[in-house]
Amino acid sequence: MLHELIHYYQDMSGYYPDMASMGRDKDTRVTSKGFANLEFETMLIDNIRTGIPDNYLNQLKESKLLPVAELAKIRDEYNDFLKSFKDSQGKLRDIAQMDKPKLLSDYSKFLDLYATKSKDYRSEIFADMEPKALLDLLKYINEHCKN
Repeated sequence: MLHELIHYYQDMSGYYPDMASMGRDKDTRVTSKGFANLEFETMLIDNIRTGIPDNYLNQLKESKLLPVAELAKIRDEYNDFLKSFKDSQGKLRDIAQMDKPKLLSDYSKFLDLYATKSKDYRSEIFADMEPKALLDLLKYINEHCKN
């Protein structure tokens, strides 16, 4: 349900013009440009929340498009990426204090892998589409949630 609520927020935020066209045809399973952008951002938000990278890594593993050694390297790098969102006590970092160019660079790297190597979410991406819902939600949480 959280996954679909994040999609609802992506849609209602107005950050993604023409979001309705960035989907997958339920019958042919053909994806449209931008599908991976939306799905990766949604999955990343949940991965940050749980600290568990399994759904991202399983998509790459199940596609069988990457060698085992490369998957192990990606696993380690993605785990480090997830950890970068939290401090040593496990609390979300202030997004304003994070290195935004590095965050966006890492985001783009993992999005590109997701868009080209995942089992179910491959699609052409909008390379210049920032993860605005992610950034906005993290900012809101930091400003309004003190736990």
